[in-house]
Amino acid sequence: FPVNMVVIDEAHCVSEWGHDFRTAYLRIGQTSRDCTKSGSWTPPLIALTGTASRAVLRDLQRELQITDFEAIVTPATFDRHELQFEVLLEKSEHKKRVLEGYLLNRLPAAFGLPREVFFGRDGRFTHCGLVFCLYANGPFGVEDIYRTLAELGVKAGSYSGRKPGSFHGSDRDWNETKQATEVRFKRDEYSVLVATKAFGMGIDKPNIRFTVHYGLPASIEAF
Repeated sequence: FPVNMVVIDEAHCVSEWGHDFRTAYLRIGQTSRDCTKSGSWTPPLIALTGTASRAVLRDLQRELQITDFEAIVTPATFDRHELQFEVLLEKSEHKKRVLEGYLLNRLPAAFGLPREVFFGRDGRFTHCGLVFCLYANGPFGVEDIYRTLAELGVKAGSYSGRKPGSFHGSDRDWNETKQATEVRFKRDEYSVLVATKAFGMGIDKPNIRFTVHYGLPASIEAF
């Protein structure tokens, strides 16, 4: 049977990643049409994203060869009332203490719970969260913050695409370790996962209650 539609989900990645390190993404529009056409029939293409800025949207149109102005469908507003945001501006030397206070005091208070309950394990009712770091190593990296949370008594895991410097083992060993960490986090064995953006795609976990960016993301799409 011929393919009757081509769907590109998380379509902003065509622009955000294609120009950086996955250049094949920039050919998705033409390649998908070439591979799915049947005789004179070329299936329609739909690109879906919730995070495209105006500049990225224009780039998507160009790269995916979507030329009809009326083909763009956007919501009246991107405001999501169920989400709350807070931006804290701090000096680098104060960031770790601010993070400790935020996780141990302000977050549990926002949910009306003592910290022991907030970070306790309670199956699918566990209040899980993510702390994103820009790097795997260094003073603002995953390993440093992971150790800090462990010292504070928070049950946390660490995840990064690149093997951290403190890990004693091969790249294969690290891949197996981080896969096991991902499984344990999804099973609520960790209430917090400290990670780079390597963990940022395709999170399917309904009890994530907070995310903290320990460094300023480069763009709204990166956020």
